[in-house]
Amino acid sequence: MRDTILEQIVQRRGAVTSIARACGISTAAVSRWRRIPKKRVDTVAQAVGRPAHELRPDLYTQAEESAV
Repeated sequence: MRDTILEQIVQRRGAVTSIARACGISTAAVSRWRRIPKKRVDTVAQAVGRPAHELRPDLYTQAEESAV
């Protein structure tokens, strides 16, 4: 089962393709994700226009992100 936020993102038309391009991986690889991998969070956040703490709240807090 996928994370809710990842499910919402991949349901948008073209989202899997744009994420795959941004990460330099195949769309099949993105489609297999159950959760956005830690090393891909910042890239995916930029590609989909959402803050990293929304994508993986277990890794980020809003305070950490705004300090960057």
